[in-house]
Amino acid sequence: MNKNFKKQITHSLLLAIGTIINIIMPGFLGGIKPDFILLILLMIILLDSDYKTALLTGIVAGLLGALTTSFPGGQIPNLIDKIIISHLTFLCLIPLRKYNTVNNIKAIILCLLGTVVSGTVFLSTALILFGLPAPFKILLISVVLPTALVNAILSPILLNILSKSLRISNSKIYDTKIIQS
Repeated sequence: MNKNFKKQITHSLLLAIGTIINIIMPGFLGGIKPDFILLILLMIILLDSDYKTALLTGIVAGLLGALTTSFPGGQIPNLIDKIIISHLTFLCLIPLRKYNTVNNIKAIILCLLGTVVSGTVFLSTALILFGLPAPFKILLISVVLPTALVNAILSPILLNILSKSLRISNSKIYDTKIIQS
């Protein structure tokens, strides 16, 4: 089995896990819930240095997010924010790729900032297209920032699980080395 096919299978499984968590997670404050698909998307882009993979994963994550959103009118904003964040994340990681390593600190910073930007893009898009069920600032403070914190806390846990899984399976699908810190 070739390396790219193994990567696609791994990414699909990770996105499926994020989707399942999104489905079973109860909503709060007007039906809004944290976006675990975003956490998976950011981890995939962090590990894989291929632009096409980042773009395709962003589109798929956006479609999955659109299917599972409980936010009123959140389908289009989900798709838009995942595509934008996949581009921005990939571009921001270009200078760091020369080190060819990933550690928990990079994962935490990426997920914290990525979630804040993604949430801001999502809310801005929803505001422009459909309006919001609560004021923008309230949603930013009560949903986006806590979600960013949760994603930042979960990112090293997910990174360590991925690292151990890849090591146990002896799978060398990523060129990036994961450093346990």
